[in-house]
Amino acid sequence: MLYVKIDTRVLTNGKFLAAGPLAFALYVKGLCYAKEHMTDGMVPHAVIPLLTLGMPSPADVVAEMVRVGLWAEVEGGYAVGAERWAEF
Repeated sequence: MLYVKIDTRVLTNGKFLAAGPLAFALYVKGLCYAKEHMTDGMVPHAVIPLLTLGMPSPADVVAEMVRVGLWAEVEGGYAVGAERWAEF
């Protein structure tokens, strides 16, 4: 079993507060996916529908995460933003 470490300051980080609870959930899901598949923090476009299953307006959640810098769009998907709030 693999584990993802999340900094305790994530709960009061301005980026997460601005992006909202759905973005926080997607961020954690993305970290879990990246860790399980050893992608070094990359979340492919193809898995976004799986990670956002049941979320209203998933495209809006992803866009907000990119806007605030939690994710950065890269070729083929998204990467954890420059300011890393989790350890891989």
